[in-house]
Amino acid sequence: MAEYTETDAAPTSPQWSKHYIYLGARLLATQTPAGSGVRVEYHHPDRLGTGLVTSATDTTYFEQKGCL
Repeated sequence: MAEYTETDAAPTSPQWSKHYIYLGARLLATQTPAGSGVRVEYHHPDRLGTGLVTSATDTTYFEQKGCL
């Protein structure tokens, strides 16, 4: 399992902008800051194998090409 973090370029106090969470080569989830919390989106296939990204906080989703 691996986790990667994006940060801004400010050298004095870097702020994270996105975490990528992997299991092997497969992207499982991304986390982005959202106000005082964190927005979590899960990357997974639907029953037909289409790559979907679903939100943990609401019912939004979108298709993603080439994610699986």
